[in-house]
Amino acid sequence: QLALEYLNLIRDVSTSPLIELFWTNVSASDYASVIKSFIELNSRYPDRVEIASNAALSPLLSGNVQLFVDSLMAAADRFPKYISHHKLLSDLYRESIQNPEMALDHFVKYCSGANYNMLLMRSLPTYYFELKKYDKALEAAQDNFYNYPYAYAQIQPLIQAYKYVHQEERAIALLDSLRERYPYDIEILSDLYDLYYSTGKYDESKQILQRIHILKPTAIKPYKILDSLHNFVTYDSIFGTIDAMELWDIEPTQEELGESNYWYLIDRRQKIVFQPGVVLSDVHTVRVLTDQDAVEYMQETNLGFNPGYWYNNLLTARRLRKGQPPVKGNINGSKVVFQDLQAGDAIELHYRTWEGNDGDLWKEFWDTYIVHTQYYQGYYEYSILTNRDDLRYKDDGPTPKPVENDYCGFRKISWQGEKIPAWKLDYSLSPPSEDIIGKIFISTIDNWDVYRRWYQSISDAILGKNPRSDHLADSLTSGDKTDMEKLMSLYRYIVLEIPYQVIDFNYDASIPHRPDDVLMNLWGDCKDKGHLLIQMLRRVGIDAWPVLTSTREMGSKRPLPYFGFNHLIISCVIDGDTLFVDASDLTYPVNHTLSSEVAGQPCLPINSESNNVIDRNPPYSKDDYHWHMNIMINHGDTGEYSFVDERKYYNQSAGGRRQDYFGMTEEELKTNFIAYYSDIWNALFTIDSIVHDDIKTINTVFNEVFYGKITLSTQTIGKSTIITPPIEPIINRSLLTYLGTSQQRRYDVDLRSYVGIYETSLEIIIPEEMGNPQMIDNIDLSESLYKFSLKNEWDLAKRTLVLNYSMEISDGHCDLDEFTEFTKQVLDLCNTPILLQRN
Repeated sequence: QLALEYLNLIRDVSTSPLIELFWTNVSASDYASVIKSFIELNSRYPDRVEIASNAALSPLLSGNVQLFVDSLMAAADRFPKYISHHKLLSDLYRESIQNPEMALDHFVKYCSGANYNMLLMRSLPTYYFELKKYDKALEAAQDNFYNYPYAYAQIQPLIQAYKYVHQEERAIALLDSLRERYPYDIEILSDLYDLYYSTGKYDESKQILQRIHILKPTAIKPYKILDSLHNFVTYDSIFGTIDAMELWDIEPTQEELGESNYWYLIDRRQKIVFQPGVVLSDVHTVRVLTDQDAVEYMQETNLGFNPGYWYNNLLTARRLRKGQPPVKGNINGSKVVFQDLQAGDAIELHYRTWEGNDGDLWKEFWDTYIVHTQYYQGYYEYSILTNRDDLRYKDDGPTPKPVENDYCGFRKISWQGEKIPAWKLDYSLSPPSEDIIGKIFISTIDNWDVYRRWYQSISDAILGKNPRSDHLADSLTSGDKTDMEKLMSLYRYIVLEIPYQVIDFNYDASIPHRPDDVLMNLWGDCKDKGHLLIQMLRRVGIDAWPVLTSTREMGSKRPLPYFGFNHLIISCVIDGDTLFVDASDLTYPVNHTLSSEVAGQPCLPINSESNNVIDRNPPYSKDDYHWHMNIMINHGDTGEYSFVDERKYYNQSAGGRRQDYFGMTEEELKTNFIAYYSDIWNALFTIDSIVHDDIKTINTVFNEVFYGKITLSTQTIGKSTIITPPIEPIINRSLLTYLGTSQQRRYDVDLRSYVGIYETSLEIIIPEEMGNPQMIDNIDLSESLYKFSLKNEWDLAKRTLVLNYSMEISDGHCDLDEFTEFTKQVLDLCNTPILLQRN
C-alpha cells in the first residue's frame, strides 16, 4: 500500500515506461487486470520489450493456446535479442501442444542466445527421446558422458539411450566399470539389477540384489541423521545395516500394537508454519507389516494429497527387506498403489507437502521467506526404534527433551512438541536454518578422533606409490628455490591443467581417486585434486595433509560427530607458517585465508596431530576482499565527457573478478557493464574498449580498464551547476532497506558478508566556463570494526577535482542501530552532488 501511494504521487507529477511498469505490477489485483493494463501500456509505449512481452500474454485470458503461441512468435520476431520468448515457446510446444520438434527448435534458439551451451548439451538427449530419434539421443548422451565422465546426471540418459537402441550389453559394461569405481553406490547397483533382470540374466540380477542387501554402510563409514527439512536424512545407522531382517522376526504384543496391525521403526511428522500462511508438512515413516491384514491396509495408501502436483513431493517409497526386489507400484491420484507387498515387509514412506496462502503458494513466497518471514514449528513428533547400544543422540536448539522406553523389544526414543519458537530466517546476516530450527543429532561415532582416523586410513591408502605424480612434481619444481615457489608451481599446474569435475561428496563418494589416476583421467573433484597436490608437495619435501570442510553450513554447531562435509581443501607448512589451499578452483590464489564459501566454516584436519575436536577454517580477512577504482573524466568540446575507469582487485577479489569473465565475450562484457552502471551512475555512456589481465592466472592482483564516453547528469540554475558524480556503490542501498526491516529482531549485525577494503578515486577535469567547485570538508567516520573517509582536492591550475572515498569493514558483530546510522551517512556522502559556482 505504501509503495502504491508513492507511485501515485510520482505519477501525478510525471510518468515514464518504468514508472507505469511498477505501478501496474503493484496496483493490479489479478492476472486479467495485469494483462489488460499491459495491452493499454503497449499502445502508448510500443518499443518497450518488457511491456510488449507482457501484452503478448493476452490470449491466456481466453484460453486460446495457439493464439498465445502466435502472439509470442510475433513478440520474438519483433525483439530478437529478448531470448526468454524462445524458452517460453519451447515449453509451450513441448508441454501444451506436444510438438517436440518445434520445442527443440526454440530451445536451441534460447540456449544459443543466452550462451547456455552446457544446458543445451545436457538437454539434447531428452528432446531426442521425445522425437523418437534414439540414435541422435545416444550420440548426444555419449558426448555428455565424454565431457563429464562418471557424473551421475550424465549416466542415466546414456543408459536409457542404450536401452532404446537395444544395446543393453554396452550399458551393463558401463555400469560394471562404475561399480568398480564406486562399490558402495546403491543407485548404480539398482540400475545394474534392472538391466540384468530385463535382459533375462536372472542369476546375475540375483547376485546384484544380494550385494545390495549385504552392504553395511556403518561398517565403513559414519552416518548422520538430521532434520529432514534440510535434506540431510539417512536412517541406516539406526538399523546397523540396510538389511533389517533380524528386527522383523520379533513379534510385538497386541498391547504394544494397540489397534494397529503394523508398527513403526521410524515415525516422524513435522509442520513448519510460515508467517504468510504457508505450511510445510514433512512426514517420514518406516512401517513393518506384521500380517496379511497389514498388507491389505497398506496396499492402497492414501497420502491425502496428489504427488503429481509440483509443489508436493513423494520423496521415498521403498521396501527394506533382504532377498526381495524393490517394491513396485504406481500413483493413482492421492493414492500410492503397491503391487507386491508381503507380510514381513518394512515400507519406507517420506513425503512433503505445502498448503495454505489461498492456494497461490509460490507467488513471491521465496522472496518473502528468505528476507521477511518469521516461522515456528507448529507441530513436531519424532520417534525411532533401535537395537543399537551405541546409538547416541543430542537435541539442539528449541527441540523438546526426548522420552525413552521399551517397545516391541527395542529402545524407543521419542520427541514431541508444539509451537516451538524459531528465529527469523535471513541468509544474509543471521545463522542458517540448520542453526535455527530445533533438530536432533543421532550418531554411532564415539568422538571426532574415530572419524579422523577412519578418513586418514582412506587418505593414506591412496597416497602410497604414485610414480607418475612424483616424477611430474620433480619436473615442475626443478627450477624453484623456495618452498613457496614449489607450492605455486604445483598449484598452478593442478588448477590450470586438471579440470574440476563435480562428484558428490557424501558417504557413497568419499574415497578419492589415486593421484596417478587423476593425472591419467585429466579431471577430478576437490578430494581428487587435493590429494594430488598433497602427493606432489610431500614429494618435494613440504608437509601437507587434507582438511574436510563444508561450503554450506555457515559455522553450524556440531554437537556429535557425523558425516556432514561436502568439500576438501589442504593445509601445508611453508616457512613455519600453515597455509590453507583450495586446489579446486583457479580463481582463488594461494593465500593465508580462503574464499568466502569456506572461511570460518567447520573443518576437520586429517593428520596425526589433530585432537578430538572439530576445528574452524581461518575467518574472513579484509585484505583478501580489496578493490580500488580510479575513474578519470575529461570534459569534451561536444559536451560529452570521455572517461577511463581503472580497477585493481586483490587476493580473493582478484579471483572472483576473473571468474566473472569466464565464458564472456568483449561485447557481452560491455553490455553487462552498461546495463549495471547506467542506473547506478544515473548517466548515459558507451564503452569503446576494455583491457584486462589474462583470466587464466592465479595472480593475487587483477587489473581491468574501461574506456568510453559519458553524459553526466547535470542541472544548471543561474550561475550554479550541479553534477551527479558516477561513484561505485561502496554500500548497496538495499542494505539500508534490510537493516530497516531488521529493527524487530534487535540482534547484532553480522559483518562477515561485508568484510573488505573498498576504495574509489574520482578525478574530473572541469572546464573554466563551468566555474569552480564548492569544496566540502573532509569526512572521517570510524568505529572499531568499520570506518569510512572522504577526502577531496582541487587543483586550480589543472582544473582537476579529486574525490577519494575509502571504506574498511572487519569481521565481527556490531550494534544494529549504530551500523544503520553509519550506512545512512555513507550513502548520503556517496550521493552528494558536486556544486560548481561561476563568478
